[in-house]
Amino acid sequence: MKAKGLRPAAVAAIGVVAVVAGAVSAPPAVAAAKPKAKVYKGTAAMTVKQYDYCGGPWGAERRYLGQATYKLPATLTVSPTQKAGRQSEKNPFHFSLTAGAARTNGSVMLYSSVVLPVSPVDLAGHPRDPRLLLRYWKYTRKKSGAFSGKLADTHKSQAAVLNTFNAATLAFACRPSMGYGLVTPRTINAGAKISGKITAGKAQVTVTGGTYDGFFSFRLDFKKK
Repeated sequence: MKAKGLRPAAVAAIGVVAVVAGAVSAPPAVAAAKPKAKVYKGTAAMTVKQYDYCGGPWGAERRYLGQATYKLPATLTVSPTQKAGRQSEKNPFHFSLTAGAARTNGSVMLYSSVVLPVSPVDLAGHPRDPRLLLRYWKYTRKKSGAFSGKLADTHKSQAAVLNTFNAATLAFACRPSMGYGLVTPRTINAGAKISGKITAGKAQVTVTGGTYDGFFSFRLDFKKK
């Protein structure tokens, strides 16, 4: 798939995606039933801007390199909020959104929260829940199905980054015309915004943000087929 607006050597492809999970209680003497997640298959229209830090009179200022647009197959999954012990996601629903193949040039992965396994005892030797809930996005929803919020925490300091944007690294710093090297995941910076509307049969989501390293900014528009 070719990008529009940049020389082939000057930009990397881009993508985005989505997934979700949850659980509910069941009546006494009945096995707990997991509700089915709602999956929306669609297309993500991506607009990506690329930068480096080779501008200005001293060659150290942020410099705009160009823009590319892409249309990628994407999946949005919505389910009940996640829980771990006494911890709760505290969002109206749990979501994941992905576009493009994982770990390929330009792919994006978004997750509202995750439950991670941890030691069943704390540093003092006291027993604790062996599950840890990490919340990434915070958002609210109206009765109409419209929702909006932001990426509140990347959990980068805990080495638990899940919301990522994959792009190729410049083969030579400050020389985009000389091509790109390996595709590496980049942390989506805190403050990224999300909005949209999700109903029983329709889903539309817009995400705007940038990477922690400052080399990319993007706008993602997801629509169910």
